[in-house]
Parts: sequence; structure tokens; C-alpha cells
Amino acid sequence: MRIAATADLHFTPQRFAALHEQLNRVRDEADIFVVAGDLTNFGQPDEMEPLLNAFVRLRVPVIAVLGNHDYESDKQDELMRMMVAGGVKVLDGSTYQRDGVGFAGTKGFVGGFGRGLLTAFGEAEVKTFVRAGIDEAVKLERAMSQLRTTKRVVVLHYSPIAATVDGEAREIYPFLGSSRLAEVVDRHGADLVLTGMLIMASWMAGRRGESRCTMLRSLCCKRRIRRWCIEYLMFRWAACALALWTF
Repeated sequence: MRIAATADLHFTPQRFAALHEQLNRVRDEADIFVVAGDLTNFGQPDEMEPLLNAFVRLRVPVIAVLGNHDYESDKQDELMRMMVAGGVKVLDGSTYQRDGVGFAGTKGFVGGFGRGLLTAFGEAEVKTFVRAGIDEAVKLERAMSQLRTTKRVVVLHYSPIAATVDGEAREIYPFLGSSRLAEVVDRHGADLVLTGMLIMASWMAGRRGESRCTMLRSLCCKRRIRRWCIEYLMFRWAACALALWTF
């Protein structure tokens, strides 16, 4: 199976032509397309509609999770209904299986990493904030526990480890992901983890002469995740990049 993956499209209708041209490679070279959140810029239906039109022309299954930008206008439920109606497999604590490969995913949430992980102590507002992160981890736990395939791919928007947000200001690391997500992946095991929140990390990788695919693959090296990614291609549009894995 050839899996193409990207994230952080931040799509607006003005970008349709450029995106359509780049997605032609997905149609020609991939068997499945994964988008790890932030499909839209401001979470508006008029941003999602032309994007779905572009996805339809791919003629390959599309799997996606929502990102924080998709929640900006508080229309995430409408966006998900549009995506499902357009044939997109939306993962929100749920799974999708195809040709022996299982996909589990959810948006995820913030909270920090390792010893810096925020805990539910003190004000009610802090506890509510932490509860949102725990709820997302529970959704991922539920999804991963349902997978029965030997090959397992996790799709998240928020980062599960700090290494994938390298290049951002360290002060904002707690707002880019949570190690609670990584704990779930560790318990269940995965072959590949695809995340969003990699815009600045992608730019830094380019400065070092790496591809964004290298940044994504670094997660497989740093956690107890089997590396069964044997080949990749990568190309870029605007601030986001697309990687293609062959399994």
C-alpha cells in the first residue's frame, strides 16, 4: 500500500488551483491519502467545500482528522458532516481498515510533554483544560483497542512527542501537543504515526537539508514503533508538505 500524507493545509478557495496541481501526484502515485488536521484556515464550510471537490477527483480513499483551525468558527460538526458526505473517512476516536492496514486517529489536544505535562490540580478552569486532553487520549485508546490488523497507523493533529515540534519556540511546546497521546501509542503499538503541528518544524528541517518526511519518520525512531516505512517521496506547497510511503 502506498500512503500519501500531509497536514496543515489551512485551505482557502484562493489556493484551489495550486493545491489541485499538487494533488495530481497523489492520484497517480498513492493508494490512500491521509490529512492530519487543519484542512481549513478558519473552519468555515466555504473553505471545506472546494477542498472536498479536490479530494473527490483523487479517486483514492481519503482519511482525515480535524485540527485546531477547523474548530475556529465552532462549525466542526458541520465540517465533519460535509466530509463524511463527501466520502472522507473522518477519524474522531474511530478507525478505518483497508487491505490489512488499520488506521486509528483523533484530533488530540495540548498539555505538554514528559515532566512538563500539565496535571488536573488547582482551579476548575485548569481541570477543565486538562480534562479535554485526557478525553482525546481516551478516544485514541478506544480507537486503537478496536484495531485487529497487523499493520497499524495512528493519525493525530497534535503532536504526541516534543521531537516533532522541534523548531518552534520552546515556550509554546505545551500548546502543540501532549505526551498522553504517546502513552496510548506505546501501550498498543503502531507501525507509523502521522501528526500535524509541523509547519515550523518542516521549515527548520528544510534549513537543515532534510525533508518533512524525515521529521515524521523521527517519531518512529524515538518511540517503540516498528519502522516498516521503506520508501518515500516528498513535495511541498506553501507551508505544508506531502510525503508518500510505500509499504
